[in-house]
Amino acid sequence: MGFHIVSDPEEIPAVATHRRKRGAPSPQGSLDTHIYIDAIGVPRGVPDEFKARDQVKAGFESFLAPLVTINKNVDWINYLYYNQQRFVNYTRDALQGLAEQLQSASIMTFQNRMALDMILAEKGGVCKMIEGTGTCCTYIPDNVGPNGKVTRAIKKLTELSEEMKRNSGIDNPWDQYFGWFKGWRQALTQIGIVLLLIILCIALIVYCLMPCLKKMANRATSSNMMLSLPSSSPEDYIQYVQLRRMRSNYQGRVI
Repeated sequence: MGFHIVSDPEEIPAVATHRRKRGAPSPQGSLDTHIYIDAIGVPRGVPDEFKARDQVKAGFESFLAPLVTINKNVDWINYLYYNQQRFVNYTRDALQGLAEQLQSASIMTFQNRMALDMILAEKGGVCKMIEGTGTCCTYIPDNVGPNGKVTRAIKKLTELSEEMKRNSGIDNPWDQYFGWFKGWRQALTQIGIVLLLIILCIALIVYCLMPCLKKMANRATSSNMMLSLPSSSPEDYIQYVQLRRMRSNYQGRVI
């Protein structure tokens, strides 16, 4: 009887055999029934031993120090994304190794079967010899071939790994300009730059913004007083202007 390696078992016509159909779904499934999404869209039911963070501690932390919580969440997202990339790469490498081994094993099995059929040709071949068992495998699905399922899965995993690699990575300005500092020197440099920026902001507010606001307030006060000043003689108005100048000069000396 002939022996063949076919590209996909789904293309094989149905025959009366005792073999179980490949790819048949499991009766129970593989999803955990304890995990569910509640009414507000939050996943629930994760066992405590598999949780990465404590919800109660995270709640108090977000109330007392929201900025710290945001930074920690960003770090956890980076950690999960890194683990996802490693999982994809490890799965791809494992499937590639299995595919190479299965391809060699399939070729060797095909060659051995051909040799056995030739040796037992006078007795009807291998299938004739094991006719009493009720089964005789005459084909091997070539899922590791160029268009096989395993090959397509490996190709998709490789594309996914490249896509995740393109979407990952950041440009750290600290490493770009101060990469030659290492250890505690780099930490002190970062702290010093932050303090310098804070001092510059305070100086800008004190020496630029506050004098401008003060001048605007004085102008507004003078305008209001001029509007509320009753009509009087020119001598009274000149005296009033001199008093205002003296007051402004006195305030300037105090500052």
